[in-house]
Amino acid sequence: MNVFSLRRLTLAVLGCAGLMAASFALAIAFGDQPISWAGIGDAGSVDATIFYGLRLPRVVLAAMVGAALATSGSALQSLMRNPLADPFVLGVSGGAALGATVALALGLSASFMGFSAPSVLALAGSV
Repeated sequence: MNVFSLRRLTLAVLGCAGLMAASFALAIAFGDQPISWAGIGDAGSVDATIFYGLRLPRVVLAAMVGAALATSGSALQSLMRNPLADPFVLGVSGGAALGATVALALGLSASFMGFSAPSVLALAGSV
Protein backbone atom coordinates (compact mmCIF):
# COMPACT_ATOMS: atom_id res chain seq x y z
CA MET A 1 0.00 0.00 0.00
CA ASN A 2 1.42 3.35 -1.06
CA VAL A 3 1.01 5.82 1.79
CA PHE A 4 2.03 8.84 -0.26
CA SER A 5 0.01 9.61 -3.35
CA LEU A 6 -0.83 12.74 -5.27
CA ARG A 7 -4.53 12.30 -4.53
CA ARG A 8 -3.99 12.11 -0.77
CA LEU A 9 -1.66 15.11 -0.87
CA THR A 10 -4.21 17.12 -2.85
CA LEU A 11 -6.99 16.22 -0.41
CA ALA A 12 -4.82 17.14 2.58
CA VAL A 13 -3.83 20.49 1.10
CA LEU A 14 -7.41 21.32 0.11
CA GLY A 15 -8.66 20.30 3.56
CA CYS A 16 -6.09 22.49 5.30
CA ALA A 17 -6.88 25.40 2.97
CA GLY A 18 -10.58 24.97 3.75
CA LEU A 19 -9.92 24.96 7.49
CA MET A 20 -7.77 28.08 7.15
CA ALA A 21 -10.46 29.86 5.12
CA ALA A 22 -13.12 28.92 7.69
CA SER A 23 -11.01 30.12 10.61
CA PHE A 24 -10.16 33.29 8.66
CA ALA A 25 -13.88 34.00 8.10
CA LEU A 26 -14.81 33.25 11.72
CA ALA A 27 -12.07 35.49 13.08
CA ILE A 28 -13.23 38.36 10.89
CA ALA A 29 -16.93 37.85 11.60
CA PHE A 30 -16.81 37.75 15.39
CA GLY A 31 -15.45 40.31 17.82
CA ASP A 32 -16.38 42.49 20.77
CA GLN A 33 -18.32 44.89 18.58
CA PRO A 34 -20.83 43.34 16.16
CA ILE A 35 -20.58 44.78 12.66
CA SER A 36 -23.09 45.05 9.85
CA TRP A 37 -21.82 43.49 6.64
CA ALA A 38 -23.82 46.05 4.65
CA GLY A 39 -21.90 48.90 6.31
CA ILE A 40 -18.48 47.65 5.21
CA GLY A 41 -18.82 49.23 1.76
CA ASP A 42 -19.27 52.74 3.20
CA ALA A 43 -15.77 54.12 3.82
CA GLY A 44 -16.82 56.47 6.61
CA SER A 45 -18.83 54.03 8.69
CA VAL A 46 -17.77 52.56 12.01
CA ASP A 47 -18.27 49.06 10.61
CA ALA A 48 -15.80 49.71 7.78
CA THR A 49 -13.29 51.16 10.22
CA ILE A 50 -13.55 48.12 12.48
CA PHE A 51 -13.37 45.70 9.57
CA TYR A 52 -10.57 47.28 7.54
CA GLY A 53 -8.67 48.89 10.40
CA LEU A 54 -8.79 46.16 13.04
CA ARG A 55 -10.14 42.77 12.10
CA LEU A 56 -8.77 42.23 8.61
CA PRO A 57 -5.19 43.31 9.45
CA ARG A 58 -5.24 41.23 12.63
CA VAL A 59 -6.30 38.07 10.79
CA VAL A 60 -3.90 38.61 7.90
CA LEU A 61 -1.02 39.21 10.32
CA ALA A 62 -1.95 36.08 12.30
CA ALA A 63 -1.91 34.03 9.09
CA MET A 64 1.47 35.49 8.11
CA VAL A 65 2.97 34.79 11.54
CA GLY A 66 1.64 31.23 11.45
CA ALA A 67 3.11 30.69 8.00
CA ALA A 68 6.46 32.12 9.11
CA LEU A 69 6.55 29.88 12.20
CA ALA A 70 5.67 26.82 10.13
CA THR A 71 8.34 27.67 7.57
CA SER A 72 11.03 28.29 10.16
CA GLY A 73 10.12 25.12 12.03
CA SER A 74 10.28 22.95 8.94
CA ALA A 75 13.53 24.63 7.87
CA LEU A 76 15.03 23.97 11.29
CA GLN A 77 13.95 20.32 11.19
CA SER A 78 15.24 19.76 7.68
CA LEU A 79 18.52 21.54 8.41
CA MET A 80 19.14 19.33 11.44
CA ARG A 81 17.69 16.25 9.69
CA ASN A 82 15.75 15.57 12.86
CA PRO A 83 11.94 15.70 12.99
CA LEU A 84 12.14 16.43 16.74
CA ALA A 85 14.38 19.49 16.41
CA ASP A 86 12.86 22.59 17.94
CA PRO A 87 14.19 25.91 19.25
CA PHE A 88 14.20 24.70 22.86
CA VAL A 89 16.36 21.65 22.17
CA LEU A 90 18.88 23.61 20.10
CA GLY A 91 19.12 26.56 22.50
CA VAL A 92 17.73 29.17 20.14
CA SER A 93 14.97 30.20 22.54
CA GLY A 94 17.38 30.26 25.48
CA GLY A 95 19.73 32.56 23.58
CA ALA A 96 16.84 34.86 22.68
CA ALA A 97 15.72 34.96 26.31
CA LEU A 98 19.26 35.77 27.41
CA GLY A 99 19.56 38.59 24.89
CA ALA A 100 16.26 40.14 25.95
CA THR A 101 17.15 39.78 29.63
CA VAL A 102 20.51 41.48 29.12
CA ALA A 103 18.78 44.37 27.35
CA LEU A 104 16.29 44.76 30.19
CA ALA A 105 18.98 44.41 32.89
CA LEU A 106 21.06 47.13 31.25
CA GLY A 107 18.00 49.36 30.99
CA LEU A 108 18.07 49.52 27.21
CA SER A 109 14.57 50.41 26.14
CA ALA A 110 15.24 52.83 23.29
CA SER A 111 14.38 51.90 19.77
CA PHE A 112 17.01 51.03 17.20
CA MET A 113 15.92 51.60 13.58
CA GLY A 114 12.30 51.18 14.61
CA PHE A 115 12.90 48.09 16.74
CA SER A 116 13.12 47.98 20.51
CA ALA A 117 16.48 47.13 22.06
CA PRO A 118 15.23 43.92 23.77
CA SER A 119 13.96 42.67 20.41
CA VAL A 120 17.25 43.39 18.68
CA LEU A 121 19.28 41.72 21.42
CA ALA A 122 16.88 38.76 21.50
CA LEU A 123 17.44 38.28 17.77
CA ALA A 124 21.19 38.55 18.27
CA GLY A 125 21.06 36.06 21.14
CA SER A 126 19.05 33.56 19.16
CA VAL A 127 21.50 33.73 16.26
